[in-house]
Amino acid sequence: MNDLAKWHDKRIKDWKWYFEKIAEIIAKKYTPRKVLDVGCSDGLLLECFYKYGAECYGVDISKKALSFAPKEKLNLFIVDIEKENLPFKDESFDLVDFGTKLPHHPNSKHIVPQPNSKQSHLSPVLP
Repeated sequence: MNDLAKWHDKRIKDWKWYFEKIAEIIAKKYTPRKVLDVGCSDGLLLECFYKYGAECYGVDISKKALSFAPKEKLNLFIVDIEKENLPFKDESFDLVDFGTKLPHHPNSKHIVPQPNSKQSHLSPVLP
């Protein structure tokens, strides 16, 4: 098993329970039908939302990370959020997850919903 495969196996072992809980709380409270994860890596969070019936989309700069995602369940795109716009129309999603990506990408503010848009209410929803 190569180092990247080991990383992926450890990531699932260490984090899947956490992403499953986030998806459960959000799905029960908001019932998102269409979800976007910006910086989705291997799609682990999206896979959890898929279990609740959401149509799932993810963008990431890493082709290697995306190679571990279940492509039959998810719609995935290679995007450099510092240089490119997202390949979706405004207000296309019920839920958009940025996780902790934005502070690490200061040139990506063009992808953040504006204060008066329908998506601007997105914020952490965990108690």
